[in-house]
Amino acid sequence: FESLRAGGADIATMIFRDHHAYTAADIARITAKAHDRDLIITTEKDLVRIDQALLDDRWHAVRVRMDIEGLQTMVQEIEARAQERRVLR
Repeated sequence: FESLRAGGADIATMIFRDHHAYTAADIARITAKAHDRDLIITTEKDLVRIDQALLDDRWHAVRVRMDIEGLQTMVQEIEARAQERRVLR
Protein backbone atom coordinates (compact mmCIF):
# COMPACT_ATOMS: atom_id res chain seq x y z
CA PHE A 1 0.00 0.00 0.00
CA GLU A 2 2.79 2.37 0.90
CA SER A 3 4.49 1.87 -2.47
CA LEU A 4 1.28 2.85 -4.24
CA ARG A 5 0.77 5.87 -1.99
CA ALA A 6 4.40 6.91 -2.44
CA GLY A 7 3.76 6.84 -6.19
CA GLY A 8 0.93 9.32 -5.73
CA ALA A 9 -2.01 6.92 -5.86
CA ASP A 10 -5.15 7.73 -3.88
CA ILE A 11 -6.10 4.26 -2.68
CA ALA A 12 -8.79 2.47 -0.72
CA THR A 13 -7.79 -0.86 0.76
CA MET A 14 -9.26 -4.22 1.65
CA ILE A 15 -7.15 -6.90 3.31
CA PHE A 16 -7.69 -10.65 3.07
CA ARG A 17 -5.69 -13.35 4.82
CA ASP A 18 -2.94 -15.15 2.94
CA HIS A 19 -4.18 -17.97 0.66
CA HIS A 20 -7.73 -16.61 0.84
CA ALA A 21 -10.21 -18.50 -1.34
CA TYR A 22 -11.95 -15.60 -3.07
CA THR A 23 -15.68 -16.00 -3.56
CA ALA A 24 -18.05 -14.22 -5.92
CA ALA A 25 -19.30 -12.31 -2.86
CA ASP A 26 -15.72 -11.13 -2.09
CA ILE A 27 -15.30 -9.88 -5.66
CA ALA A 28 -18.67 -8.13 -5.50
CA ARG A 29 -17.64 -6.37 -2.25
CA ILE A 30 -14.30 -5.31 -3.72
CA THR A 31 -15.92 -4.08 -6.93
CA ALA A 32 -18.60 -2.19 -4.99
CA LYS A 33 -15.98 -0.49 -2.81
CA ALA A 34 -14.07 0.48 -5.96
CA HIS A 35 -17.12 1.80 -7.81
CA ASP A 36 -15.51 5.22 -8.33
CA ARG A 37 -11.94 3.98 -8.89
CA ASP A 38 -10.09 3.62 -12.17
CA LEU A 39 -8.17 0.50 -11.12
CA ILE A 40 -8.51 -2.46 -8.81
CA ILE A 41 -5.08 -3.78 -7.93
CA THR A 42 -4.20 -7.08 -6.34
CA THR A 43 -1.08 -9.22 -6.26
CA GLU A 44 -0.20 -11.62 -9.05
CA LYS A 45 -0.47 -14.42 -6.52
CA ASP A 46 -4.04 -13.49 -5.65
CA LEU A 47 -5.18 -12.65 -9.18
CA VAL A 48 -4.64 -16.24 -10.30
CA ARG A 49 -6.88 -17.42 -7.42
CA ILE A 50 -9.85 -15.37 -8.63
CA ASP A 51 -12.39 -16.56 -11.21
CA GLN A 52 -11.51 -14.36 -14.19
CA ALA A 53 -15.15 -14.32 -15.32
CA LEU A 54 -15.95 -12.17 -12.26
CA LEU A 55 -13.47 -9.43 -13.14
CA ASP A 56 -13.88 -6.31 -15.22
CA ASP A 57 -11.13 -4.50 -17.11
CA ARG A 58 -10.14 -2.42 -14.06
CA TRP A 59 -8.44 -5.41 -12.39
CA HIS A 60 -4.65 -5.47 -12.56
CA ALA A 61 -1.92 -7.33 -10.72
CA VAL A 62 1.21 -5.95 -9.15
CA ARG A 63 4.28 -8.13 -8.69
CA VAL A 64 5.42 -8.24 -5.07
CA ARG A 65 9.03 -9.05 -4.32
CA MET A 66 10.62 -9.44 -0.93
CA ASP A 67 14.16 -8.23 -0.44
CA ILE A 68 15.89 -9.50 2.67
CA GLU A 69 18.88 -7.45 3.71
CA GLY A 70 21.92 -9.68 4.09
CA LEU A 71 20.31 -12.67 2.38
CA GLN A 72 23.34 -13.46 0.23
CA THR A 73 25.57 -13.51 3.31
CA MET A 74 23.16 -15.87 5.09
CA VAL A 75 23.07 -18.21 2.08
CA GLN A 76 26.86 -18.28 1.92
CA GLU A 77 27.08 -19.06 5.65
CA ILE A 78 24.58 -21.92 5.34
CA GLU A 79 26.42 -23.33 2.33
CA ALA A 80 29.77 -23.12 4.14
CA ARG A 81 28.41 -24.92 7.23
CA ALA A 82 26.78 -27.58 5.08
CA GLN A 83 30.06 -28.12 3.25
CA GLU A 84 31.95 -28.45 6.58
CA ARG A 85 29.51 -31.11 7.80
CA ARG A 86 29.26 -33.07 4.58
CA VAL A 87 30.17 -36.71 5.10
CA LEU A 88 32.56 -38.11 2.53
CA ARG A 89 31.91 -41.69 1.43
